Amino acid sequence: MIRKGTRAYQQLPSSPDAFVWLRLYQEEAWRAGVPRDPAEKLWWTLRRPFRPLTYHAARAMLNRANALLGAN
Repeated sequence: MIRKGTRAYQQLPSSPDAFVWLRLYQEEAWRAGVPRDPAEKLWWTLRRPFRPLTYHAARAMLNRANALLGAN
C-alpha cells in the first residue's frame, strides 16, 4: 500500500482468505468489462460506466455493511 501522508510504500499483513476474495472480485470485475491493466486502480464500480471507486463510495459501502451487521 502507499501511505496517504508520506506516499511511502508499505507492506501490510493479510490472511490467505483475503487474497482469495480479492481474486474472486477481480475475476467478476474483469468479466463485466473493467480494464485489466495492472497500472489501473484496484477497486471499481460494477455498474456502467465503470470508474474507479472513490473514497466516499467505498466508505458508504462499508457503512452499509456495518449497518447490516449491526457493527459500530
